[in-house]
Amino acid sequence: MPSISFQVADSFRPALEDAKRRAEEALVGIAGSLVEDNTFSVSVHYRMVAEEEREKVNDVVNQLLAEMPMLRRTHGKMVYELRPSADWDKGKAVEWLLEQIKKEYKEQLAQQEGPIEQDFFPLYIGDDVTDEDAFRVMGNLDGLGIIVSDTATEGNTAASYALRSPVEVVQFLDHFAQCGRMGSPHTSSSDISGLLTPSGLVAPKSDPKSRESTSPKIASTSGVRAFRDGGAIDLHRM
Repeated sequence: MPSISFQVADSFRPALEDAKRRAEEALVGIAGSLVEDNTFSVSVHYRMVAEEEREKVNDVVNQLLAEMPMLRRTHGKMVYELRPSADWDKGKAVEWLLEQIKKEYKEQLAQQEGPIEQDFFPLYIGDDVTDEDAFRVMGNLDGLGIIVSDTATEGNTAASYALRSPVEVVQFLDHFAQCGRMGSPHTSSSDISGLLTPSGLVAPKSDPKSRESTSPKIASTSGVRAFRDGGAIDLHRM
């Protein structure tokens, strides 16, 4: 596995550390709030904050941003992300990581005798609003974006497919782990495309006003059975 590091926000670390300290001090009296240092960003979680107290969390973040213009805010699931005011998101991170992986892989294989086989098929799985940047670039990378949601529709996500829950993500990934244990260390794009494109995978057209008809149709039981029989998981094509 390549050893990759990228200090994209290294010069912003002092500001991020200061923002974390200030946020913790300002939120000390708000029960359920949580401030998390993610190295390249600071997360202010308010999922466990009482409804009537959440506006106070928003006020704290607004005040921080007014005092620290080198930072900007993005939104996630019940969380405010404070990030450096730089052109960087999860999509750009995926592009950079894939480029570095290919480079290091090629360098390693160049030291070996025989032909070099290089077949990359990136998959990005996520469940947050901030993952949409990554979903949007997967097509250009000849890969696939998979959202974890039971309510996503083609109109509100850039992902190509959906899985309904973290349990189904485990089932999906376990297929490739099983391949490795059976002596197939590399999974090719044809392996994955075969897994993702069985007949009947695309959901039928239906009334777009109906939530039930536009939400992903993913039956976890059939997905488990399909994997165990060596077939395809019941993913929903967005």
